[in-house]
Amino acid sequence: MAEKQVAEITGIDIKTAKQYLEMTNGDANRAVDLIFSGAEVRKTPRIIKPKTPRPNNAAPSRTSVAPKSIQPLKTSNEIINDIFTEMSQKELQKNSIGDQSKGKHSITFYKNGFIVDDGEFRENSDPKNADFLSSVNKAQIPEELRDKCRPSDLDVIDKREEEYIKPKTQPNVFIGQSKSIGGDTNKRPTTASNQNSSRAPNTFKDFANPNLPSTKIRLQLEDSSILSLSINLSTTIRELKKYISQCRPEYIQNKIKLVLNVPHREITNDAGTIESEGLKMSQIQVSSI
Repeated sequence: MAEKQVAEITGIDIKTAKQYLEMTNGDANRAVDLIFSGAEVRKTPRIIKPKTPRPNNAAPSRTSVAPKSIQPLKTSNEIINDIFTEMSQKELQKNSIGDQSKGKHSITFYKNGFIVDDGEFRENSDPKNADFLSSVNKAQIPEELRDKCRPSDLDVIDKREEEYIKPKTQPNVFIGQSKSIGGDTNKRPTTASNQNSSRAPNTFKDFANPNLPSTKIRLQLEDSSILSLSINLSTTIRELKKYISQCRPEYIQNKIKLVLNVPHREITNDAGTIESEGLKMSQIQVSSI
C-alpha cells in the first residue's frame, strides 16, 4: 500500500502517512515532499454532491473507475543522485560566470551517509537527517548552514562509491600509582609513556676490522629495543656476548642467552665463530639467565 511505502521512506506512522496521501489525492511522491518540507497535516473538506433523482424503472448505472497509478517512490540512493545532478548544473553555471571561489563549508556524501565539514558521520536512513537531505535535494542551503555560508560557498564532495568506516579509537591507557608493602614512599603515575621511556633507544655499533670480512647482525633485547652490530666473520660467540655487555651494562653481571630466530635454535658454542655458526646477516634474541 502507498501509505506503507510513504511511512518506510519518511519514518512516520501509517495513520499519518495516510493523511498526507489524502492531502495529495494519492500522489505518494508529493506526500513525501510535503513530509520532508515540514508541512502540517490538514484535512480536506469533503464535498457532498446532491443526489439526482432517477426514474424508478431505470437500471442502476455502473461506472468503472480506473485506479490511480502510484509512481514508485525514490530510494535514498536516487535522492542522492538527484542532489549531485543539481550540484553539477550549478557548478556549470558558476563556472560560466567566472566564479571560482572555494567553498567555506563542505558536505561529503558516502554510500551509507554524509559528513558536514569535519563533523560526525550521519546516516541517510536516520529520520533526523530527512530535512537536511530534502533541502539539498531542492538545491537549497540546509537550515543548519544558512547563517554560515552562501550557495556559492558550499562544496559537495562525492564519495558515494566508498562505504564510510568509523576510525578506530585508541583505548584509554590506565593511569595508576605504584605502592610498596612498607608504604607509599614511591608514588608515581604509571603510564605507557613511562614504560616506553625506560626502554633504551635502538643503536648501532661497529666492532669490525675493516681489513677482514665482516657482516651485520640484529639483536633483539629483553626491553624490545634493537642493537645492531657490525662484526667480523671470525668473531667468536664469546666475543659477541662481550660486545653486548659493552653496549648494555645491564648484561655484565648476568650470563647471556642467545637464540637464533631463523632457524630457531639456541647458540651454545661460545668458541664458535659468526661464520661457523652460520650467523651472517642474522637476527638473534638476547636474554639474561
